[in-house]
Amino acid sequence: QYRDFKIPEEFTAIWDYMERGYQTTAFSATLPSDQDIVKHYEMRAAGKGIKGRPTLQKQTYTMSVPKRVPTTTVNGGGDGEGSNGMDESGE
Repeated sequence: QYRDFKIPEEFTAIWDYMERGYQTTAFSATLPSDQDIVKHYEMRAAGKGIKGRPTLQKQTYTMSVPKRVPTTTVNGGGDGEGSNGMDESGE
């Protein structure tokens, strides 16, 4: 959401990957806060080192995905269709 950047909803494979990550304890337990991500980006973009954490805001953790994201499979799901919606003949 930094600078109004959003991953388009039609990028369903990315959203599916993110959703599976958010459901994994190791991923969610080590997820940096939204403020830490923005601060890191701003400091790197400005060519400055990173020191401290923002203290005026409560730490937030964005772990949402669009509700309409269908589950996709990698290398097909056994239904004759690959993850790109084409059948094995390429149609």
